Amino acid sequence: MRNFTLILTALLASFGMAQAQDAPETLVVSVPGSQIVASDDPVELEFAVTGGEAPYTFKLTSIDLAVNETVESEDMNVIVPLSFAASTSVLVEVESHDGLLGHSSFDVVRTDNGAGLTADFENIATDGQYWNGFAAADGGATYCYIYSGGIGFQNQYTPMWSYWSGTAVSGDLSTEFDPKNAMEGQYRNVTGRAYDGEQFAVHYWSSWEPLNFKVVGKDGNGMELQGVAITNTFYTVNSILNGDAMAKPFAEGDYMKLTFTGDNASGTPAEIYLADYRDGNTYVLNDWEWLDLSSLGKVTTINVALECTNEMTPTYFAFDTMTEKGSGINAVKVGQDCKVAIRAIGNGLQVNGLNETATLRVFSLDGRQVLAAEVSGSHNGVSTATLPAGSYIATVAGASAKFMKR
Repeated sequence: MRNFTLILTALLASFGMAQAQDAPETLVVSVPGSQIVASDDPVELEFAVTGGEAPYTFKLTSIDLAVNETVESEDMNVIVPLSFAASTSVLVEVESHDGLLGHSSFDVVRTDNGAGLTADFENIATDGQYWNGFAAADGGATYCYIYSGGIGFQNQYTPMWSYWSGTAVSGDLSTEFDPKNAMEGQYRNVTGRAYDGEQFAVHYWSSWEPLNFKVVGKDGNGMELQGVAITNTFYTVNSILNGDAMAKPFAEGDYMKLTFTGDNASGTPAEIYLADYRDGNTYVLNDWEWLDLSSLGKVTTINVALECTNEMTPTYFAFDTMTEKGSGINAVKVGQDCKVAIRAIGNGLQVNGLNETATLRVFSLDGRQVLAAEVSGSHNGVSTATLPAGSYIATVAGASAKFMKR
């Protein structure tokens, strides 16, 4: 697995530790632990700071922006009454009179608020782009939970390294992918749409620090889940099909498998293959696929794991509409409006939406056929690496697309 955290750790060990005596002084910020709130009544919460000089400026911001307060204090601690209409995480940043910075965060679980129990991520503001974590002014790491539909999805973001892990929320529905700017594709899923609504979630899994899902439910004691929609990101698919600067393309025997495991001892993990090149297959998940989670039983925590035979392949997946059991949302939605689509990804073409084997044909702009290949739902990728640079038209099963080979 490609683990940027290990790279950062090595850099810190070789450079940061050597400069430890020159590191700037920072404030230590203390916040409450996780709070459970059952009403709209204000809750008095205490925040404290150690270090620096008074006066102090305490800035409190929640993910959903329902909390956005600044408090000035001559003391090293303040008590602030806050109300919460929904579960959320709050970033607490403090600046001292002499310019030192510090931060911490805590999360609030709101129960009995009548909210729906489907995590559709529409409640997080992305402005058509993405939200990948709290950007603390001091540049340090912040851990939080992104709450949607009675479930919290753990996130970590370190601004000084532009590094995040766990879950992010995306509203980027573009289907463009530029291998020269591959990281942009980490927030784009290969379908070019959310499973439902206008936003979806992206998860980057790190074996060094796997981050989990917190299942709250109506009363804070968890719930049974019906399922979740899963698909791939452009960033991962490009690496699988074409390789990149760190990973080779998938070869015979490679696979990537996603597994959800709950904390119910009598439950059974749920798993899905994001790609499978075993036994002559060249399968890459290219549409939203419904994963049944009922086998987990009633859970309060879900652990995520990605198993990949090519350890340098980027370990991302997209997901949407994680919902409670009995909601009626299930695999019936998958493919209702499915149409065959052709997408150019790096030096390859990917065909989405095929229900049977078909012939993909590529023509030059003067009408000459320059490539033909059989494609299907399980063998949906075709390499264009041998084609000269130029513009082409690809057709299959009534669909066509113009693309440029660079």
